[in-house]
Amino acid sequence: MRYTSPSEKSFPSEKVWKASNTHPPAGNPEPRKGTTRPDLPDPKPPSVSPKKRCFFVFPEICTRVSDLPSLGDAMSVLNQAYFGWVHRDISDGNILAIEADGKWATKLADLEFAKKLSPNAGSPDPKIGTPYSWHMRYNPRGFSHLIPINYKEVVHPDWGRGPKASGQLTVSQGEEWGTVRHTFLHDIESLWWLILWIITSRIGCEPSRAAAKVIFQATSTSTTTRSNSLFVGLPGDVTSSLHDGVKLIASALEDFRARLYHDYCRNTQEMRLDYTNFASICAVPLIFFKNIEDFRGVWGVLPVRQSREDAEAGRLRTQPVRTLNPVGEPSAGTKRKSPCVQTTVSLGHGNNENQPGPSKRRRVHSRRGAKRKA
Repeated sequence: MRYTSPSEKSFPSEKVWKASNTHPPAGNPEPRKGTTRPDLPDPKPPSVSPKKRCFFVFPEICTRVSDLPSLGDAMSVLNQAYFGWVHRDISDGNILAIEADGKWATKLADLEFAKKLSPNAGSPDPKIGTPYSWHMRYNPRGFSHLIPINYKEVVHPDWGRGPKASGQLTVSQGEEWGTVRHTFLHDIESLWWLILWIITSRIGCEPSRAAAKVIFQATSTSTTTRSNSLFVGLPGDVTSSLHDGVKLIASALEDFRARLYHDYCRNTQEMRLDYTNFASICAVPLIFFKNIEDFRGVWGVLPVRQSREDAEAGRLRTQPVRTLNPVGEPSAGTKRKSPCVQTTVSLGHGNNENQPGPSKRRRVHSRRGAKRKA
């Protein structure tokens, strides 16, 4: 069931209300005048195109992929989610699971942003969805210096070959990229980022979670580390800090990355006119899931970090909290009412592993997917 309201008026991003500019810092409910200053606006802020508020009601009770009991369950659901759509917002909150007869079935949400694959003009508003899973072309500078690949030195993923190291990449300066044209490549890349986020930040391994913070940041501006993670491979401190149980997945994910980057380099505007050129890259995620399945006994039982109480608390901490004396316990030595202490915690998802995953931009949805609001 879906309800929509009229489109909202377009407005520049610098006029969007920011909590960090409005609320006083924690423990200081009444800051002195002149002690706070607003963030400096972007000299060239992107405009936000008109949107419709959408409310979705699902008959099933769903679970987001990062809240499933084990890494094996999460990978099974992600495998089902790979279904041939140009979705444009492949992210943790949009891949939902439904348990039926002891097995997990997948529900892909937010299909209002899905579109038919087209070689024509790109989207005027490419920043849609979740920063953690944005593909690199969402960032205006993400592909400004593309690194061409030496095709002869790349080892492509193969059925049954198993996780192994991929080939060498040749580094040189590339070309400027223009308007974003959403293709299967972009959704496949978002799936790659989501898998990487789960194996580094959602299995209770503090060293890998801390190391991956430089990659997964809730911002629309890509860091050099994030760009290089796709262009040339994961940083050494990330790979060395991985949980032993997911190192085989990381090895297969490196093969996935090399082939994805290979296709980005060869995917010219003319090649988009022939959809058969996407056939090879569309097979790569299937190869990835097939190859890691052979080692499910190693990683499948690893628990995925989930705590509904902590997740709910993390969401509540983003709102002002009033703290009063307990009922029936008046303030000692005075008849004045107890002061209300108002505190605020910033929306910095990714700094707390127990928070409910990456924050959504311009859309808010329920914790278990039973109701959706956009």
